[in-house]
Amino acid sequence: MTYDGRIYGVKGIIRNPSLGKYLFIQRDDKPQITNPGKWDLVGGEIESGETADTALLREAREELGESLVLVRLKKIGGHSLGPEHAPAHKSLPLELEVWYAETETPLEALHVIEGQRAGYFSFEELGNLDLVPLIKESLSDYSHLLKRIASTQLF
Repeated sequence: MTYDGRIYGVKGIIRNPSLGKYLFIQRDDKPQITNPGKWDLVGGEIESGETADTALLREAREELGESLVLVRLKKIGGHSLGPEHAPAHKSLPLELEVWYAETETPLEALHVIEGQRAGYFSFEELGNLDLVPLIKESLSDYSHLLKRIASTQLF
């Protein structure tokens, strides 16, 4: 959604508690999109009339199909970012909400609709992925909180 000269978006840090890993999507390798071929979190723009949590649920279905079930959604942060982080076709500042969610959906049940493939990865494995730069920075910002959530069921 574009409002007041800004784009509003949401990203989900989605954890599979049984695996102790996080869900990522490898972006399409199209030169016209931002960060082609890099690994990213589920998410996208918030549409007019949507809340951030409903936008995250919609984006999850659009990217990975109807079989992905998300529970325990909780906003854990947000960022005000410059236009360099906005989608390629827009050059406006970006207001990004970051949400935590959980899923027990197995990888083989996901149907990748947007992107090349999906995968569950531990924090240690993320170092081997070519992550979207903003996501790489954000994960380091949230790593302490995510470890607390994983170990104590904070939410």
